[in-house]
Order: sequence, then structure tokens, then C-alpha cells
Amino acid sequence: MPMIFGAPVNAWWGDNEDRDLLIGTLKHGYGKYAVIASDRKPYAFVNNCSRGANI
Repeated sequence: MPMIFGAPVNAWWGDNEDRDLLIGTLKHGYGKYAVIASDRKPYAFVNNCSRGANI
């Protein structure tokens, strides 16, 4: 993966959230964020997103 420089968009988003978003996208498909959020597996980013945090 290429190195990306600069500040993260959100302070709470990190490697675990990147990994889980990729897993959810591979499992459910691109753009299926509601389905990913309702999955039984607790993805790292779901709690922050459901509280209305900016993505």
C-alpha cells in the first residue's frame, strides 16, 4: 500500500477501522454501509458511526 501523509480525517479512525471496512466491503459489497453496520460481527467503526460521528 502506498504511504499516505497528512492528518487523519477523524481522530478515532485507525488501522482497525480500515481493516474492518475492507472486510465488510468484501463480504457485503461496495456502498452497502447499512448492511455492514447491521452485520453480526462488531466492526471497529460501527459504534462511532452510529453515534453520528463524521466519517
